[in-house]
Amino acid sequence: MDFKYVVVGAGLAGLTIAERIANVLDEKVLVIEKR
Repeated sequence: MDFKYVVVGAGLAGLTIAERIANVLDEKVLVIEKR
């Protein structure tokens, strides 16, 4: 798969920006989180 954006960190800010990029800009986003 190809992603246009990569967000590192699935905290409040990371998930918020990923959701907005995906829904508003209609782009694919990969979210990476360390457990």
